[in-house]
Amino acid sequence: RGRKREHYQWNMDIVGVDHVNAELELLAAACDFFRRVGVGSDIVGIKVNSRAVLEALLAKYGIDKGAKTEDGGDLFAASCVEIDKLDKIGGDEVVKNLGRLKIPEESAREILKALEAPTIDALAEQVGGDSEAIKELKGLFELSKSYGFDDYLIFDASVVRGLAYYTGIVWEAFDRRGELRAIMGGGRYDRLLELYGGEKCTISCVGFGFGDCVIMELLQDLKKVPQFTGTGVDYVVCSFSADLYGNACAVAAGLRKCGWKVDLMPTPKKKVANSFKHADQTGARRMVFVAPDEINKGLVRIKDLRTKNVAGEAVQVDVPLDKLETVDELFDAAIKEAEEQMNEERRIVSIMVRPVEGVDPQGLYEKIKETIKSQPEYKLKWDETCKVEDEKIYTTFTIALEADFDEEVMEYIEYMEDEVADQQVTYQAAME
Repeated sequence: RGRKREHYQWNMDIVGVDHVNAELELLAAACDFFRRVGVGSDIVGIKVNSRAVLEALLAKYGIDKGAKTEDGGDLFAASCVEIDKLDKIGGDEVVKNLGRLKIPEESAREILKALEAPTIDALAEQVGGDSEAIKELKGLFELSKSYGFDDYLIFDASVVRGLAYYTGIVWEAFDRRGELRAIMGGGRYDRLLELYGGEKCTISCVGFGFGDCVIMELLQDLKKVPQFTGTGVDYVVCSFSADLYGNACAVAAGLRKCGWKVDLMPTPKKKVANSFKHADQTGARRMVFVAPDEINKGLVRIKDLRTKNVAGEAVQVDVPLDKLETVDELFDAAIKEAEEQMNEERRIVSIMVRPVEGVDPQGLYEKIKETIKSQPEYKLKWDETCKVEDEKIYTTFTIALEADFDEEVMEYIEYMEDEVADQQVTYQAAME
């Protein structure tokens, strides 16, 4: 469990600090993560040891740093790889594997016995003295008490980490229930950069790798998988086409100057709907769609993906390009209006009017619409459609439920008796 062909990994490294404070900070970050997801030190522990101490221990038994195997490999590194298998295959198998590296069985068993040391002081006795590496280990545990995460740390002399490049303190987080493999691990690797830049590139480094696979298994077992609500992105900016990308860059820069977190899509999607889908999947609050119609008017259209209007559509505002800092004010007003509409019961109203012969239906429709729209108490939402069928005008709109509409609208239309031959008004209650 917890091993896949590919995975995501959180890496955290500190470069240029040659003392134990760097390890301390990294371990604090890891422990803080465990606490934030509800995984206490009763569930997860972090085993800590030092490769430098192990180096001194192995040297006692003829496994010196720089010694070679029969095939020219690094004997110390090869030995560490085998010792790292101790929990997986057991002591006897490790002794056999060390024997293949020409390490005498007696020496191999003495090494494994030393790795059973229950305390740092006990290990110090095995390697002979209070070395600098031992002092570092002790210092780390002392400082972890001040930092407040010592309850997670456990000294374990058998932790060596199999990778050859580690040079100092190493650690490995584990499931105290014993059901899962290592959750995360890391350590100091002061000489790794020499492989790329030579001896002049000796730079102190320490870090850890924290894959998503094992921790997800643990969180699922414990029913502690966080319910993520977003990525922290405020705006996703997308251009309608490649030639508007410069405009999109300007909008993104303007929003960032206002202090918002902005994700500028580098490549416009072929379909507009896919751009909005991308914004929704990132958890962004708002979508900025840079399109030619608005740009030509000095505007940009922004949609709030988390707030709907009465029609179930995202609330949107057109913001002046030179006043992007007013976007919140514009949305506050638009959202307030949307919330008022959401809480208001309304009626769907249908009108049928037959014009007098010779009267233009479209012109009569516009006149009726303007007459009715002039009454603010209706809180009118006009459908903006006019269908002419059998010389009759048909249209629909919505009004506030409490509005005394029927008789009044008939009177309005009757005032147009020179133009209206017949009329009919019907309505039904609707919750928008």
